[in-house]
Amino acid sequence: MSFIITTLMIFNTFAFAMAFIFLFRNKVRFKSTELLILKVLGILNTFLVLYLAITINEWSEFQGSVTVILLFLSSLIFFAAYKETKAQPFDLAFSTEKPHRLLTSGIYSIIRHPFYTSYTLTWLAACLISINLAMCFLTTALIILYYRAANFEESNFLHSHIGPEYKAYQQRTGMFFPKIIRNNK
Repeated sequence: MSFIITTLMIFNTFAFAMAFIFLFRNKVRFKSTELLILKVLGILNTFLVLYLAITINEWSEFQGSVTVILLFLSSLIFFAAYKETKAQPFDLAFSTEKPHRLLTSGIYSIIRHPFYTSYTLTWLAACLISINLAMCFLTTALIILYYRAANFEESNFLHSHIGPEYKAYQQRTGMFFPKIIRNNK
């Protein structure tokens, strides 16, 4: 199980880095403290995850099993989101650009922010397997930033020409996880 966890951790963090470099439009025309903090914490967390993945070899069967499930789900969600966005990449988090399209197909038909969900699942898996205070602190900070970024992006959508369509989309889908009960008003 150690090999599986280490491989999935390295694979996920590598995929996240490649998406950041190649997928998202990073012609940043704005200065954002939150984006800078998100980048720095993401880089720190990535290195910590890689270090922990290589050095931690002891955990309970429960920790190992749940970690593998979280990492596998993270990968599935990440690549489902990648598949839907690769043709027309989104702007980076905290962009002030007004959205020009609403993506509601594939994974976006049930989750509005699947990339943030994917990142969160990987970081939570790292916390679970490592029980490392620094890892858990960085993960908590990143989850808060993902939530702030998602709210910022949703505000941009709601104040754009596709605002009414986005409002209906919000009622049908969950922000980070699928809605159990859909509100189709």
